[in-house]
Amino acid sequence: MMKYCKNWKQTLACMTLIALVPLASVEANIIFSDDFEAQTIGVSPGSPWSSVEEPGNIEIRVREDDSNLFGLGTDNQILQLSKTTGGDAGLIRANSIDDATTLATLDMNFYHPASDGRIVLRLSSGGSGNIFAGDTAFQLDMADGIVTVFDGSTNLSGNYQMDTLNSLSVVANSSNVSTTYGGKTLAANSADIWLNGNLLIDGGVQRNQQGQILDRLSFHIFGGETDVNFYVDDIQLQNVAIPEPGTLVLLGFAFGLIMYFRRRN
Repeated sequence: MMKYCKNWKQTLACMTLIALVPLASVEANIIFSDDFEAQTIGVSPGSPWSSVEEPGNIEIRVREDDSNLFGLGTDNQILQLSKTTGGDAGLIRANSIDDATTLATLDMNFYHPASDGRIVLRLSSGGSGNIFAGDTAFQLDMADGIVTVFDGSTNLSGNYQMDTLNSLSVVANSSNVSTTYGGKTLAANSADIWLNGNLLIDGGVQRNQQGQILDRLSFHIFGGETDVNFYVDDIQLQNVAIPEPGTLVLLGFAFGLIMYFRRRN
């Protein structure tokens, strides 16, 4: 966290974030996380990731953020998913972890350049190892500044800004009963999508059957896509959804302050 804080203004915003984090993550157990700082530059990431597939002209690489897209300096390490021409799809997924759940939160920061192609983000079950439709619990499509949650028949969507840093949070409930986090009710078989601390999609539908364990995360580039670039940092999947919606707004505000002061400097 403190790597964001380089002067007294950023430090004050960081202290606000640190004070709010316990409110947003009480009793949450981390299934996996990665900020890519320990990964090797120039190759696909190792543990806790597995099954990196790069057919055709797809590349999934850890790299230094030489354009400072994430505001952490040019030596900060990030993950880039890219594709230059048509061809087969590629994906990356997290290892299946025993400490999994039907109630989970996913947090990550991302940067999606304008006009660059479609990325699919999936929360899924380890199951047979197939992270495609049969084992996918929740699927988010991200393209042209629109994130869509669907199950093949129902679509819910919201807008995100391209060519800028965004903070995404997914609160997912794949169980067959509703649950609450803070003062908000999350129905069975649904997920809330938060962007920069604001509720973007309220109760997106689940793709498949209820009761799936949420222990895998994948990024998928479809075969028909061309000119794809997508950058990710600070990914974390937890097995309890606790945060107060109001706390998420404050977290987004504090995160925005850090980015504002960072860019001014």
